[in-house]
Amino acid sequence: MNVLLQTFRACWAWPLTCGLLVAWLGNLAPASAQSPVPPPAVLPDFHADPHIAVFGDTFYLYPTTDGFEGWSSSSFSCWSSKDLRQWKKEGVILDFPRDLTWAKTRAWAPAIAAKNGKYYFYFSAEQNIGVAVADRPTGPFKDPLGKPLVSKSLFPKMQAIDPMVFVDDDGSAYLYWGQGRCKVVKLHDDMISFNPADVRDITPPGYNEGSFVLKRKGVYYLMWSQYDTRDPRYCVNYATSDSPLGPFTNAANNPILSQSGAVKGAGHHSVVQIPGRDEWVIAYHRFRIPDGDGYHRETCLSPMRFDAEGRIQKVNVFEPVAPLNVGGDKLPGLRKLMDTPLRDTSICRGPDGMWYMTGTVAPFWSYNEGIKLWKSPDLTNWTAMGFVWKYGESPWHKPYLEKKKPLWAPEIHYLKGTFWLTYSLPGWDGTAKTSGAGLLKSTTGKPEGPYQDVQPNERMGDEIDASLFEDDDGTVYFLWHSGKIARMKPDMTGLAEPYRWLKTTVPDPNPRHHSNLCPGIFGRDSFDHVGYEGMFMLKVNGRYYLCCAEHFDSRYSCAVATATNIYGPYSARYEALPHAGHNTFFKDDRGQWWSTYFGSDAKAPWQERPGVFPIEFDPTGRMQPKRP
Repeated sequence: MNVLLQTFRACWAWPLTCGLLVAWLGNLAPASAQSPVPPPAVLPDFHADPHIAVFGDTFYLYPTTDGFEGWSSSSFSCWSSKDLRQWKKEGVILDFPRDLTWAKTRAWAPAIAAKNGKYYFYFSAEQNIGVAVADRPTGPFKDPLGKPLVSKSLFPKMQAIDPMVFVDDDGSAYLYWGQGRCKVVKLHDDMISFNPADVRDITPPGYNEGSFVLKRKGVYYLMWSQYDTRDPRYCVNYATSDSPLGPFTNAANNPILSQSGAVKGAGHHSVVQIPGRDEWVIAYHRFRIPDGDGYHRETCLSPMRFDAEGRIQKVNVFEPVAPLNVGGDKLPGLRKLMDTPLRDTSICRGPDGMWYMTGTVAPFWSYNEGIKLWKSPDLTNWTAMGFVWKYGESPWHKPYLEKKKPLWAPEIHYLKGTFWLTYSLPGWDGTAKTSGAGLLKSTTGKPEGPYQDVQPNERMGDEIDASLFEDDDGTVYFLWHSGKIARMKPDMTGLAEPYRWLKTTVPDPNPRHHSNLCPGIFGRDSFDHVGYEGMFMLKVNGRYYLCCAEHFDSRYSCAVATATNIYGPYSARYEALPHAGHNTFFKDDRGQWWSTYFGSDAKAPWQERPGVFPIEFDPTGRMQPKRP
């Protein structure tokens, strides 16, 4: 790109001399030793202006190939991913010298849209906008016009670059483009033509380039980049409208994506919605870290969220996107909550609207002190609360503390106006016979406690993996291990009855459906248990779901049996949630049931990290992972 063209590209945003001076000074600013570390780029080498899209179960990225002075690349490549984490290069999908007759270089800022069973690839080429068509998202793409779709001569007071096509719910498609000004026009049904008389100018204040449009809950969001791409201040703003043609009203909280710490020049973005969820991901470029600039940029992904009023929240450029669909066909919708080691994940909702999480902390198999909590407003961003209780003060703990035994499988519950924590201690003599479980009550009603041991002088349960269940009439039950249950006293100071051991009415003698620990627990010829550990209970539509962990063909899974009476009889068990053994359940504000996850077998999507996934119940009441 020659100097005149570079100056033309920059002057719409701000005076060139001032801009380059600020960019130079921004690059000189020293990074703080306390600055967070941004996640790595999702693509190797230099790529900019990424357009992200999803077709079927696959995500695609279409970027500008960067790393050339003057942005002189001459082809486009495509990348694909099933989980937004691992990206595969699909190869060159459009090569200007080979595929175009009217342009040879300056291949910039592509976009893609699907309609009529075809894929339409829009791109900038020598300050014109072209379109190519293919039968697949990965091409090969062919030029159906033999000329630009939008010629730079049509609108001489702006650059005809940065196309984006939005397809509305009724199938209508709209082309947005422009640097310096933002234009929009409704495309004809063929997706490769329009009426020039219908072109509108919808330029919002602060607009420079890189327009993108999405629709959520009936609101149209026009997004764009402000400043020049070589400026560290390069950022993303947005405005809203009730029409794809505007007028658009600028948001009060702009910019929503901008530089921070080591991240400079964050902009020229696109957004994709995760199918079936109100979850969004923003793709954008930043200066290469380290030593990048406006010609050496890299592609990044971050979560993008909306608040309750529909405003786009500030994007955290240090937050990576969690991998998606890693559960495959067995656990669709599974997502990791954080990368902190944790087993036996438990989550509950507090009266303050926050979500609270606990579980077995590392080291899992030796002394780990006690119980930690995390909290989150949205089941996505988690803040550590640290230890809220350490075992050892209750008299019955003494032999466990002397042997430096770990604390296992804490669960958090909010019942009767306060928080409760169940906990387990494995046998101090190395056998299950001396294992025990207890119950803690928050004396303040707060999740951070302090907590007191409800029964400090003796264990409440004679095995591990304790839980609580509150029935519709307010009666609370203490549960543990593999199906043991006892009603609690009304004040929850202890058990009101001897425990019962819940069994199934139909045994499962298949040896591939049992842990090798089962003969020692139940007897060699006993097959009427739901599982061998990790008991939890929920009630849905008048039916009790007794859930335990069990091995099915080496999968550490959640097994389920059901009954219409809490004490049974319980139905034949089945493998309800593969790889999700020792889980708990909760329901969100929309009535959606969720299961927790941590992963304990070698074939699990991941091991010993907390996750969640949605579940559903079929017409017969059978529990299963929710399908997209």
